[in-house]
Amino acid sequence: MRSLTNGRYVNVNKSWCDITGYNLEEINSSNGLEIFSADCDIPMDLQGDLSNVKVNYVTKNNEVRVGLLSTEKIFINDETCVLSVITDITERTKLEKEISRLDNLNLVGEMAAGIAHEIRNPMTTVIGFLQIAKNDLGSPLSEQYINLMLSELKRANGIITEF
Repeated sequence: MRSLTNGRYVNVNKSWCDITGYNLEEINSSNGLEIFSADCDIPMDLQGDLSNVKVNYVTKNNEVRVGLLSTEKIFINDETCVLSVITDITERTKLEKEISRLDNLNLVGEMAAGIAHEIRNPMTTVIGFLQIAKNDLGSPLSEQYINLMLSELKRANGIITEF
């Protein structure tokens, strides 16, 4: 909670101190707003009512954390103050990024399986016809070329299987 009269913090709770590493005196020795990183989209005077604005804030050991900031004006002993609540969503944000990354990997895997399937179909046909041509003594292709083509198609098939 911060006084709008002099800009000083009246109180901060233990959870805030535990997460950020700052205590009330340290926050008041600065302007208190230095904990928010420069890319925050919040009014830096924090005088208006906000509801669940995503902010980045910096702990005492320079760890950037993510939170949802809500503020509301309140009056205590005829003094206008701003009550601020930050819900830390750092871990949730990290998990969302990891899930997104895994979804992308899954998509790549599905695409690779689809490509492999599409390549195998014509290869199977070519292999079949080459095997027939190999057994047909009247084939215009020499056995050496047929063996080479079969070998290369099998090698390509092995690469696709590993992929």
